[in-house]
Amino acid sequence: MGGLLAAKKKLLNQAGRDKKIAFLDDFPGIGNKYARNLMMDVYHKDFRDSIAIDSRIEKISEKLGLSFDNYEDEEQFFLAAAHEANLEGWELDRLMYNHLKEFLEQLGDGKPKHVANCYRD
Repeated sequence: MGGLLAAKKKLLNQAGRDKKIAFLDDFPGIGNKYARNLMMDVYHKDFRDSIAIDSRIEKISEKLGLSFDNYEDEEQFFLAAAHEANLEGWELDRLMYNHLKEFLEQLGDGKPKHVANCYRD
């Protein structure tokens, strides 16, 4: 690819979030979640309204008694919550990452319910 700077340039020249994720996903050991998280870590503008669904987010969903059909539905649920709180997805993601224990302590045992496609247009 021509070295690290060339790879970085190629990554940043990918049009939009999905293309950047697909580019990073081609590297061994980098999957969809980690590709998204990498770009969120550098606060890239295409990823500011993202939630990196991982075990910590799944713990919060479980504590709320929620289940989802897929990654996108779970991300959309938490993005809607972020927007309701006037936050970017990135901000809520980092709050949950840095304060998982506090989030879990504040959440009661929710009654199980299934959430599917309720935040899609």
